[in-house]
Amino acid sequence: MDINQLIRTYKQESENALSEKTYLTMKRNFERIEMIFDKTTQEIELKELYNVEEIVAKIDKNYKLASKIQTILGIKKIIASFENTPQQFSIFIKWTDELKKNVNQRNEKIGNNEMTPNEEKNWIEYEELREKFIENINETVLNPQYIVDNLMITKAPKLYLELKKKLLLAFYILIPPARIENYQNLLVRHSKNLKKKSSISLNKNHNYLTILKNGNYELIFNKYKTSKMLGKVIKIIPKTSELGQLVKHFLFIRKRVVLHNDGFLFSCVESSKKAMTPANFTSFIKKSSNLIFGKELSVNLFRHIFISYISKKSLCINDKKEIALFMGQTYNPTQQEQYRKIKNKDKIIFFQ
Repeated sequence: MDINQLIRTYKQESENALSEKTYLTMKRNFERIEMIFDKTTQEIELKELYNVEEIVAKIDKNYKLASKIQTILGIKKIIASFENTPQQFSIFIKWTDELKKNVNQRNEKIGNNEMTPNEEKNWIEYEELREKFIENINETVLNPQYIVDNLMITKAPKLYLELKKKLLLAFYILIPPARIENYQNLLVRHSKNLKKKSSISLNKNHNYLTILKNGNYELIFNKYKTSKMLGKVIKIIPKTSELGQLVKHFLFIRKRVVLHNDGFLFSCVESSKKAMTPANFTSFIKKSSNLIFGKELSVNLFRHIFISYISKKSLCINDKKEIALFMGQTYNPTQQEQYRKIKNKDKIIFFQ
């Protein structure tokens, strides 16, 4: 089968109950397999999948453990597409054993809270991360004089790009870091142009940043990885916060100098209304973080840094639930936590 046929079969088997991102991940698994074998999935013969060790060696050479596990899942789907025979069953079992071995390895690393080599290389503690970032934006894009000096026509595109980089990073540093898809397709809307209250009238198939009448901003997450389980997430970003000021400056420059203010908050290129692709988004985040921190920080790494930070802090159960929800996760407190008490002076507020 070719990739499209494999995906259709996968959707039928799962009765379309999985998220589009899950199906997209499987598609990428098949594309990765095509690169490993240097042929299409349709051209791969069952006998070529027999030598597990040789294929795994190729995977290990080019991919990390998480991608390796996903690749094996794709290989199993390809094997399942062949006719049921003793040979097909034997090969399927060999890959099932290989998958179990790698999943156990991953679970052991998770259980030991081990950093990956990339995390060790690029790790930065959250307090330092936030402090450096706030210092940087106050010296540059939140400095009124800096804006004035760079508002002239010849410098405006550069100012727009810098604001774009800083705002993108701000969503992963100044508030709990959500996943890429929460911001990748984020549409901008002004509440005064909406017939009803923004969170009610907006299409549930998109995520939004709405500009409220009082000047604050409202983040609305309708569509994200775990939305079917967790539902809509709404958070107010105060206009006086660093993030609120960054949004205001970014929209000001985009509307009056470079672009428009409708469409996606982060468009692919300055003259386009197309959303950034996940690859664009990841590349942009890494390059932008490298300029400020000298480290290539991915969205996953931002999330790991933040979660490592809050795990050491005195947060109440409701705050932990609120943060987890915003990040697209659930939080279930232990019985020990329910007995723990926190002094008001020790509480931390992330949305203010």
